[in-house]
Amino acid sequence: MVSGSISNHIRAYFDGPFMDLKEVPPHTIDRWWDDFKHVYRWDSSYAAALRREWEQYVTKRLPLLVHDLSLVPLSRAVPWCNIEIRIQLLAKRNHPNFQEKSRRNRENRNKRPSLHCQGSISITELKFKMSLIGSLQHPRCLLDLV
Repeated sequence: MVSGSISNHIRAYFDGPFMDLKEVPPHTIDRWWDDFKHVYRWDSSYAAALRREWEQYVTKRLPLLVHDLSLVPLSRAVPWCNIEIRIQLLAKRNHPNFQEKSRRNRENRNKRPSLHCQGSISITELKFKMSLIGSLQHPRCLLDLV
């Protein structure tokens, strides 16, 4: 699977306390990309578009890897990240600025209603079904209308 491969390439060369892709030096990003390119082959006309897609994925995946890493106790070894880097990452995560940003982002995520609450049913179809529920004398479960 390509996504797992990208994560493995990040882990293979994770050599600094990077919280997100903006903090990663360009030479490290290029190393991750070069390593990825040696595993997969494509027509050169797609190279620029694939690099953009790859960077978008890494932008999302790197903070998740760091978050997962922060959940592992320091007493437990992690093969792809040495203890000094883990301590630096934890210090960054515990910094008041990071904590404030994290709290603000959590609040914003909670404010935004999810548009994907019924699987493959479109929003229009969902609104229609919800209007039917509203017109019933005795509200029922949405699943009864499916």
